[in-house]
Parts: sequence; C-alpha cells; structure tokens
Amino acid sequence: MLKIETKIEPRQNEKRNGEKMKKQMKKQTKKQMKKQEKQTMKLAGALAITVLMTMSLIGTALAKYITETTLTDTARVAYWGIGEESSVNLFAKAYIDEAVEEDDAQRNVLSLSDDNVVAPGTTGYASIELTAGEDTLPEVAFTLLAEVEVDFDGWEEEDCPLIFTVNGNEVESANGALAAAIKEAIGEHEKYIPEKGGTLTLPKLEISWEWPFESTEDADVVDEKDTAFGNLGTDKIAVSAMITAVQVD
Repeated sequence: MLKIETKIEPRQNEKRNGEKMKKQMKKQTKKQMKKQEKQTMKLAGALAITVLMTMSLIGTALAKYITETTLTDTARVAYWGIGEESSVNLFAKAYIDEAVEEDDAQRNVLSLSDDNVVAPGTTGYASIELTAGEDTLPEVAFTLLAEVEVDFDGWEEEDCPLIFTVNGNEVESANGALAAAIKEAIGEHEKYIPEKGGTLTLPKLEISWEWPFESTEDADVVDEKDTAFGNLGTDKIAVSAMITAVQVD
C-alpha cells in the first residue's frame, strides 16, 4: 500500500503545478497587454502634443511674416467736349427776293437741275466754328488742322464776278487770295495742353459772297461779261474749308 501511494502523489503535484503555471502566464499576459496599452496611449498623447506644438509654431511664424498689398482704383473717361456749330450752305439751288414779305417771297433764281447756281443779284453766307464746353475745358491735349481749297472751273480767277468777305474783310478771288484769306482766318494754333484754370480759344470762320446786280464802274463792260457767263452756264466755283480738332499723345 505504501508503494502505491508514493506513485500517485507526483502526478497530482504535476497537475497542480501546471495549473499554477497557466494562471501565472495569464497574469503575465494581462500585465504585458496593459503595459502595451499604456505605452500606446503615451505615444499617442506625445504625438498629439507634438502636432499641436508644431501647428502653434507654424501659426506664430506666419503671423509674424505676412506681407499684403492691395489694388483698388476707379476712373472715368476724360472729357472731350469739342463740338461744332456750322451753317454750310454757301451756295444754293434757289434764291428768293428778300425785298418782299416773307410769306410772299419769290424765287428770283431757281436751278432746274441738282446743281447749286449763282447769278447777278444773288448772295450767300456760311460759317463753321468749333466750340468747347461752357463749364469744363477738354481734359486731353489736341491740335487743330485746317484744310482749305478753292477751285475755279471754266472762268479764270480774275474774271470771277463774286465778291467775297472772310470774317468781315473783303477779299479778292484772284491769285489764290481767297484760299489764303480763309487759311489766315482759321489761323495757326499751338497744341492745346489741358491745365486747371486754363483758357481755350477756338477758330470761327465766316464767309459771305455777293454777285452785284449793278456795277458802279464800267457797267456796260461788266454787264457784257456777266451775260457771257450766263450764256455758257457752265463756269463753276468750289469752296471747301474744314477745321479738325485731333487728340494728340
């Protein structure tokens, strides 16, 4: 009996020892897991703090080194304000008798074609003028250009019976005198430069003409010439004048 008991005891001890070892291993595993969780939490916290500190440093750096510039502006169109006032019918297709009442006015001369005509006893007037704003002068620089042309077709300049007046001064038509007088009336103008409190004078051109019905000197000779012109009905005169205001750089 004693021998049998001694053989059974070691087996029971081994079983007990195995159970103890299992329990110890479980405890150790739980401790290690808890330790790892704590380490993980610490690392996560450290990382979060590091990120926050980095963002804070970056934010602080940007706030100290910001440079800004802004463009905001408005504009309006510069004032020009150059206009014109013109009466350009120097010659006409019909002329009325100004000696009678307007309601009973009679055509003493009437063109039967599309041509303007002139004849003894007729007169004409035309004007061209540049104007500027009454309250505001132009806000841009400009210069004035003049173009003048007087052409005679058929009769010679010295034979033209029309007596011209340019800006109140009587002018002969011969030898280019009429074109020269018109150019002089327009004048030469220096470049206009806008400035506060400045002034501006713009040219005005007035032209009138008359074909006298009766001559005080050599009436017979004059009548003979006039009649010759009338029998032909082809002699012509063309007058053109242009004033241009041109903006310059």
